[in-house]
Amino acid sequence: MTGGRAPTAILALSGILAYGAVDALQELAIQVPSEVPVSGFDDLSESAWFRPRLTTVRQPIVTKGRMAAEFLISAIRVRNSTRTRSSAPR
Repeated sequence: MTGGRAPTAILALSGILAYGAVDALQELAIQVPSEVPVSGFDDLSESAWFRPRLTTVRQPIVTKGRMAAEFLISAIRVRNSTRTRSSAPR
């Protein structure tokens, strides 16, 4: 950490990143979570064995994947229908 100051908290975008942050903080002799709390996303099953325990946000992975696929398919259909209309003979 530059400037010798630790962050007041860390919110990592994934559990893996949160574990890395905890590891880095511990190498600097910073106590987690008493000095710097760390939170992550994903609620990985491996979190059950990780110490210190992390605060984590469980995400509905299957639902998110399904919604992303539906969005992508819809965008492709719109693009294809626009392309079809613009290339039709007049």
